[in-house]
Amino acid sequence: MCNRIQSVAERGAQAFAPLSQRTDVNAELCRLREEVRVLQMEKDIFKKAAA
Repeated sequence: MCNRIQSVAERGAQAFAPLSQRTDVNAELCRLREEVRVLQMEKDIFKKAAA
């Protein structure tokens, strides 16, 4: 029971999704994290250029 509660808390609606769907969600999450990292670097570059 505790594992299920923790799983829902961590993954929300995807907690009990089929493995193929979870893999897609994980891949998208990795892609979005990389995009955020790149955008943060660009923001820092523009901030330095404006100073």
